[in-house]
Amino acid sequence: MRTIKLRDTLELLIDYRGKTPKKLGSDWTNSGYRAISALNVKNSGLVKEEQIRCVDEKTYLNWMKEEVKRGDLILTSEAPAGESLVWDSDEKIVLSQRVFGLRTKIDFSSHYLKYYLQSSVGQNEIKKFSSGSTVFGISAKMFDWIEVIYRTHDEQQQIAKVLSDLDAKIEVNNNINQELETLAKTSYDYWFVQFDFPDENGKPYKSSGGKMVYNEELKREIPEGYLNGKFGDYATVSSGYAFKSSNWQTIGCPVLKIKDITEE
Repeated sequence: MRTIKLRDTLELLIDYRGKTPKKLGSDWTNSGYRAISALNVKNSGLVKEEQIRCVDEKTYLNWMKEEVKRGDLILTSEAPAGESLVWDSDEKIVLSQRVFGLRTKIDFSSHYLKYYLQSSVGQNEIKKFSSGSTVFGISAKMFDWIEVIYRTHDEQQQIAKVLSDLDAKIEVNNNINQELETLAKTSYDYWFVQFDFPDENGKPYKSSGGKMVYNEELKREIPEGYLNGKFGDYATVSSGYAFKSSNWQTIGCPVLKIKDITEE
């Protein structure tokens, strides 16, 4: 399998990691040009946008001698190293702490490069050349060492399209799950907090004048006919079995453990 050096895939490497507004004789501002740092760059996309700081136009022009363009790859150099995203916007941004800007050559896809660097193979290449005693990171010279699996331009486009389509489907599913979770929380609130569940006429119970009675144990009013009790009064509770390490097998009936149960 043919490989090439990461540096050889690039037309331009933008590296302004040492710059700060203070060093340029200015300061952060509340509006203007956003400064993207490693804190904001994840494989899933741009995060913690509410924490992004800004600089004014003069500072931007002094800072970004080479501007980030749509389609450029933004790669974190540390904390952690190797997170990446393709900048899919015409917004002018500042590359701040611990990020590189990568512009690929015309025959190399930035989306393919992103997916490669996010893969286990790409991550191993990054880790192989990372340095540091406590925080591992990559420097610009390591772009001469990190290897990338070479594909033809058509192959790169095909691979990137399949993976980006999957990402789009995952995002849609995540949005649906978020909507369903919001709906479930809203339904719970109406039924058990506001007590505005549909009455026999389909109207909200409490808001429509449904009778409420004070419950001494709960110290609040509840709908007439509601009863309070303990969970054990309505369900059978069984304790789990404490398996030993010798009990585990690679085949057979799956075992559900506490760590397998999450809010997600």
